[in-house]
Amino acid sequence: MAVEWTITIEGRNEFGDVCRKAVRIDKSWERLFDGDLGLSIEDSKTIMAALQSAVVNHEAETYPLSSGLPGLPQVTAGQGLHDATDPDCLWHRGGAQSSLDA
Repeated sequence: MAVEWTITIEGRNEFGDVCRKAVRIDKSWERLFDGDLGLSIEDSKTIMAALQSAVVNHEAETYPLSSGLPGLPQVTAGQGLHDATDPDCLWHRGGAQSSLDA
C-alpha cells in the first residue's frame, strides 16, 4: 500500500448522542504508477455509501427520541407500528398489511 486515506464523519443529535463512521481508502503502488492520482469514482462511491449509511442510521436512531408529530403516539426503538395483540388493529381486521407488519 502506497497511501492510506481515512475519512471520518461525525454526527451529533440534540440529545448528545454521537455517531462516528470511518471509511478507509487504500491506494496501491500499482494505482499510483498507472497515474491514478486523487480519488476515483469507485472511491467516491465507497465514501458516499458510508456517509449515507451513517446519516440514515443516526437519524433513524434519533427519530424515536423526539416527541414525534403532535397527536401521534411516540414509537420507541424496536416497537412495531401495529400492536399485533390488539384485535381492533387493522392487521387483525384483514385490512391492508404493510411490509412492516410481516
